[in-house]
Amino acid sequence: MKTLLTLLGGLTISAQPVALTADMTGIFNYISPRFSETEKVNSEKFDIFTGVELDPNVPEDSNFLEVQRNTNYGIGVSDETKVKGEDIGGDLKEAINQIKGSFKYSDGENTDNDVIYNLSSSVGKGYILKNDNKEGFEIFENDVYSKEVTYNRSTAALTTTYNGKNGFQTSKTNYLVYANDKIDNNENQEGLTITNINPNNEKQKINLKTPAMSKINKVYVPTRSVNDPDIDNHIYLFYSNFDTHYIATYNLNPLVDLNTGELDFSKPEEVEYSTIQIQGIKTQNIYDSTFTMGSDNKVAINFNLTPEEPEVFNSYIIDSKNNTIDKQEVLNFENLRMNFISNTDHTGSSSPQYTILSATDTTSNKIGIYYIDSSNANNEIVLLFELDPQYFTALYDNEKILEENKINGFYSYYDDINKNYNIVVTTANSVYQYSYKDPKNMSQNGIARKILFLDSTFAQRGGALRYSTLENSIMYYDNRIQYILSDENANTFNSFVFEKYDLNNLVTNRFTYNPGSALNGKLEYEEDLKNKLSYSLRGSDGTSTVNSIINDPKVRDIFEGSKLGTDYELEISDDNLIPENIYGKINETGNILIKNINSSNTSRFKNSKIQTVNTIFTNRYNLQELIPWEENYVLDKYDDFNSVVGWVYNQIQEALEKIPGFQNEILWKELEQSRWEINSWYASNGNDEFSTNGWGFAEKNPKLDEDNNFILSGIRIRPNEKNGENDFFYLEDGNDFVTLPTLKVKMNTNGKNWESVNDDVNKIDIISIAQNVSKMQFNGIGLYTNNDQENLLQIQNRLNQHKNLDPAVGLSLIDGVKYSFKENSSTFTVRVFDRAFNFDRTNSTQSNINGEMNYTTIDVTIYGLKTPSSLPRWVPPILVFGGMLILILVIMSGWFISRKRFYKSAVGKEAAKIAQAKRREEKKK
Repeated sequence: MKTLLTLLGGLTISAQPVALTADMTGIFNYISPRFSETEKVNSEKFDIFTGVELDPNVPEDSNFLEVQRNTNYGIGVSDETKVKGEDIGGDLKEAINQIKGSFKYSDGENTDNDVIYNLSSSVGKGYILKNDNKEGFEIFENDVYSKEVTYNRSTAALTTTYNGKNGFQTSKTNYLVYANDKIDNNENQEGLTITNINPNNEKQKINLKTPAMSKINKVYVPTRSVNDPDIDNHIYLFYSNFDTHYIATYNLNPLVDLNTGELDFSKPEEVEYSTIQIQGIKTQNIYDSTFTMGSDNKVAINFNLTPEEPEVFNSYIIDSKNNTIDKQEVLNFENLRMNFISNTDHTGSSSPQYTILSATDTTSNKIGIYYIDSSNANNEIVLLFELDPQYFTALYDNEKILEENKINGFYSYYDDINKNYNIVVTTANSVYQYSYKDPKNMSQNGIARKILFLDSTFAQRGGALRYSTLENSIMYYDNRIQYILSDENANTFNSFVFEKYDLNNLVTNRFTYNPGSALNGKLEYEEDLKNKLSYSLRGSDGTSTVNSIINDPKVRDIFEGSKLGTDYELEISDDNLIPENIYGKINETGNILIKNINSSNTSRFKNSKIQTVNTIFTNRYNLQELIPWEENYVLDKYDDFNSVVGWVYNQIQEALEKIPGFQNEILWKELEQSRWEINSWYASNGNDEFSTNGWGFAEKNPKLDEDNNFILSGIRIRPNEKNGENDFFYLEDGNDFVTLPTLKVKMNTNGKNWESVNDDVNKIDIISIAQNVSKMQFNGIGLYTNNDQENLLQIQNRLNQHKNLDPAVGLSLIDGVKYSFKENSSTFTVRVFDRAFNFDRTNSTQSNINGEMNYTTIDVTIYGLKTPSSLPRWVPPILVFGGMLILILVIMSGWFISRKRFYKSAVGKEAAKIAQAKRREEKKK
């Protein structure tokens, strides 16, 4: 077996250039055996450029990279990095491939403005690159120190912490400090630069003077806190002048606004520096170094002299106030060879910062990630986890190749989404993460995972990998871990990996669904409900802002960047939310499951969340499903066609009112705001198919069956949309109307005049019929005397339900008349009309039997109305129930009292008998 290191001949390791703080004072004592087993990648393989499984027929030379992930993590598909403007001479492309460190401009809680800045350095060239994911890379500064490029020696971030709006500490990074290319052996060169990286401000920078030096080893600025009287406003330079090594400290107090952390660039001459020599080191081989900040506000400098001699690891405490430096006692690490030093980012917490490092155990040759725990008297080196290299799928020279196990990136951050602290480690082909909740004890309850493996193939020549991670490019950005992927031709790609958000932790408000406009059928409502809920999770419908049910803006943002059906799904748990066969006004409460999609490699979520939902809408009924009578039903109980017309109207109304959900609705055909309409029984001169054809009997040559029944095959209905959208009924598939089942009718049409349908011979004698109707007694039990619109409709409907009322006759309350009803019996005026013809809806009480009209007015009496209670509806049942309880208590009390008297009487009688018997005995004596 061969390793990749054998093939490539080694890899230069660079220190992560993050200006963080760590507690590192005292003695490094011993290695603890405590560590976390590393979880493996466990997903199916997929292409990092598409996020889906690779087509097995894809050509080997095409642009693809198969990867595996830990299923607790997802990825953002990789896309090629952009370059802003022209890359003249290819300098920018080369600079991107020489990244030595990554920093991030952050505006505290406003993470939308975050911008990545990369330190790029190769021999003779040093840049700070601005990496805007939207606009692309551009050169921000081109005068960065570039004499030594093995790791980030030159640049540090200047970060300030403050209390955010949510009460927690947050931080801003507005400045970078870097050593520039003016550094040389001459004193008082302006070799140190502070530059403002806020993209919203005009570019500003100042230069500070530097001592004579041959090279820079490290630049460091402690994280500062506003309004802190003990704040350390210093820049620290670790530099060498050949084989003599120094620490220079710059006091920034003259520039710093302690209330905001902002710098005043107008007076750089007021910044002074002092130097301290590190005694006892006579070598130029400073291999790797990092500064850390202890809990005692003292800075330590830690460094190796050579990568091959771990026993010469050095640590010194710097006292900037007294301008002194003291060496810390450091024990030999007999079995460890350290190769990477950085520090944790616990910014915003009250917990100490720690030094983190990677080292090779020379007894097992395993690389582990350690931290120096200074929580007790002995500074204890604790193993957090070990790297877990694996073999590539592709063979090289018919042999399996093990991935290289050397670290090329180290990063620490706090995950605002999952609320945990993290250390991220990259190798050329893997990304690892160690997550923990309590920074005071990093090794307890931490989880180590290999979260991504880039299963690269090999180039045709030289055996190099086609793809690998770019050194030191890792950064927590836009709530994701961003790194840069590089191919064999030095092309680069922005790539992302992230811990999935656990939906079990999702906190939401109640969601109410109201579609706003009527839809057709359960499937349409369910789809609309899911879309509306997804908009409320995201806070946007794609074009405008909507009220979000998620209060946490960062969690809301990941829903905003996710797609329903691709990254998560919504499953309606309760069928009653959108009922299948219940129509009309719906007001239901139930649950919807917000769940991850296990098969999605790009999903930001895992597990699921039960969301309570209230649905308020009107469920429309498809009129095409209405069957008021069976096909070819024979109606033979009426002699005149007027009654047949009324019977048809009644059958349709009854069928509609039997539909679940419409039982309490009044769906009378002649309502002014009727929900449905029917075509005329006679052929008219309309301009559409619905109204031009009659039912089938008012024609010169009507169709008859063998029994001389009229065949009515032209009865048509449709939703009434004269007054806007119909929210009760609809027709699907673009139909304008529905033709009801064929009805066969036995009736007498002799003497009728179909040439003129409004001829009096076609009308019923409404005057005579009205006199009979006025003698009827109408039952109003269950109705009330109030004259609001709802009660008036109920009274009108009750009148038309009289069992002795011929279906040809309709009764209507008169519009504009102010009705006054009394309890028990009320007499009032109504309009009586021929339902085969029209009636006037005005408040006229006159009769009209001319033309298309056929109506008159009469007085009718209704019995049994009640005055409505002034109490709320819930009060009478309670009073009734309470009265019953009182009655039961009275009866029970009476029973107990009577029983008590009975027992007293019985006992008394028995005592009297005993006394009398005793007296008789005494007399006998």
